[in-house]
Amino acid sequence: MIPPSRAVALAKVELGARPCDNKTTRQHGRSPPVSFRFVEISRSESGQLYGSPASVEPPNTENRSTPRRIRRVEQRITATRSAAAISALQGFSLSAFFTSGFTLIEMTVVVLIIGTLAALLMTGASSMFDRAKKAQAKNDLTQIVTAVTAFYTEYGIYPSTTTPEMTYDGTAGKTNNLLFDALRAVNTTVNTRGIVFISPRFAVGTTGTPRGGISQVPATSGQYMDPYGKPYIIRLDTNFDNAVTNPYSTNAGPVPLSFPVIAWSFGKDTLSGSIPGPAADKKSGTSTDDVLSWQ
Repeated sequence: MIPPSRAVALAKVELGARPCDNKTTRQHGRSPPVSFRFVEISRSESGQLYGSPASVEPPNTENRSTPRRIRRVEQRITATRSAAAISALQGFSLSAFFTSGFTLIEMTVVVLIIGTLAALLMTGASSMFDRAKKAQAKNDLTQIVTAVTAFYTEYGIYPSTTTPEMTYDGTAGKTNNLLFDALRAVNTTVNTRGIVFISPRFAVGTTGTPRGGISQVPATSGQYMDPYGKPYIIRLDTNFDNAVTNPYSTNAGPVPLSFPVIAWSFGKDTLSGSIPGPAADKKSGTSTDDVLSWQ
């Protein structure tokens, strides 16, 4: 209760400084907000005065704290999402992939796909090996013709004197080891100076069918085998008319051939109509895959 003697003071203003964050004050360049408190004077029925304080809030400062509130909301959202993701991962299990099996249709499709891919791979690999063997045979034939030509240049004769022409076709007395013994200086009766005109590798395989080199198997010892396991065929112009018989009637060059030396391979099928020959057509029958030194 306020005494009447102080009724003349209709209101008492109290000024108080409200606490404020120094950082916020520095950022906005403002003085600390001031809080105003007024004392309201009222009179009772008996004439006595009663006072009750009433406060007047400072100006609204909500706008200054808005960025901070936004950041707090964003942090809460991020935390909520992270918690949800962790919870989902904890509830996830790989057991479903291992406990659930494939259906018969799915297994059949997988097997068909694997089979198709394997067939394509094998076809491509087989084709690649065939091309490699053909290239090897062609290279060997070129070296054989070069070696025989070099022998003739050195001695003025061929290793064989059989006329009108000599064909090493694998028959009795005509196996190609007779030629290559002379070219390799194994037989110095013909190659009197012991010059090595050709030095092929040894064939792969010491039993069965040797391939791609000089055979070491007793049945074909010393013979130069092609990559398919058959001896190379060589024909020499031993009558020196600068021509040899073409082993093919058509599609293999002119008849006769104007070469002093020719050589060929029976190819992948190891068969050919060129021996005893001549074959009717190079591009038909078993002669199709023959490899020739002159083509």
